[in-house]
Amino acid sequence: MSDAPPRASVVLRNLPLPEAHLALLALGLALQWLRPLRLPIPTRAAAFGSGVGIAASVASILWATRAAGDVDLAEPDRLVMSGPYALTRHPMYEAWTALYAAIALGRRNGWLAAFLPVLVAFVHRDTGREDARLRRRFGPDHAAYARVVPRYLTIRLVRLFRGSARGD
Repeated sequence: MSDAPPRASVVLRNLPLPEAHLALLALGLALQWLRPLRLPIPTRAAAFGSGVGIAASVASILWATRAAGDVDLAEPDRLVMSGPYALTRHPMYEAWTALYAAIALGRRNGWLAAFLPVLVAFVHRDTGREDARLRRRFGPDHAAYARVVPRYLTIRLVRLFRGSARGD
């Protein structure tokens, strides 16, 4: 494998703009304009939390894109299992969702916050479809990867927390 930077066309294809995220973001912003629903969070706290969330989300998206290298994620010729893909099978979905939540927090937008569970349901559906597609394409290699790396980072964190709570 080469250390050369990935081709620009592959990098751009690997930076998806998830439709569900964009649609719910647009709907939440429009509703906020029509009928404001403010989250009861102090402005400074919301701005700080949002800034941290946006920075972490963008860094995660860039890290996942870099880890994918020259693999076209829409039609991969191999599994990406390094970088954030060693922690979670779907780092970009998680990062885009965290970015959405950070925007909701920063804008103190109750509509965006209310739509977050809907967005999570769409993401769960999409990651399930992606796992099924990769399982068909890579068979036992994907099965072995899925046994070691959870679908979501939150699952890994819960397992880690439970292990430390038991003294493991």
